[in-house]
Amino acid sequence: IYKAQIGVVPVSTNDEFMQVAGGAKLGEEDATRTIYRLTSDLDFTGVKWSSGTNPFTGYLNGAGHTVQNVTISQAVDKTGMFSKVAGGTIANIKFENISISNSDKKQTGIVAVTEGGYFHNISIKNIKVQGGERTGGLIGQAFEGNVNTEISQVSIVNDNDTDYYILCLLYTSD
Repeated sequence: IYKAQIGVVPVSTNDEFMQVAGGAKLGEEDATRTIYRLTSDLDFTGVKWSSGTNPFTGYLNGAGHTVQNVTISQAVDKTGMFSKVAGGTIANIKFENISISNSDKKQTGIVAVTEGGYFHNISIKNIKVQGGERTGGLIGQAFEGNVNTEISQVSIVNDNDTDYYILCLLYTSD
């Protein structure tokens, strides 16, 4: 019988969310055996997005909460709220009023790149993504290999015809 110790770490501030999205730990936890649980809605109005570039490998449970009003503008590859997900899970979360641009560089999306991961029960409302190659709404580029990327129950809805648009859910590559 397989048995593993799983910890739950609450995420309640914008700074904590950016740390987790950037692949940083909030304490001494093993990210691959941790559920990061959002404890409230997060509003990023006026907040400069700053997250690391380490891969996210944990489990983010949004617990039905909304992350909103995020603006990211960078001139680098792998631009997104999560620059890379590697075997991690993002679930039960809402993203609203998200704007991500990277000056025509590649790999742009809420998740810029995934190398295996699970994306479940995600609602995206009013997203604007601008980038070069490998640009998508949820995932910019999904690499397949030893670990599959699985997506289920994801919705993208844009209310404002003039300001928001969707390029695609994800871009896949060998």
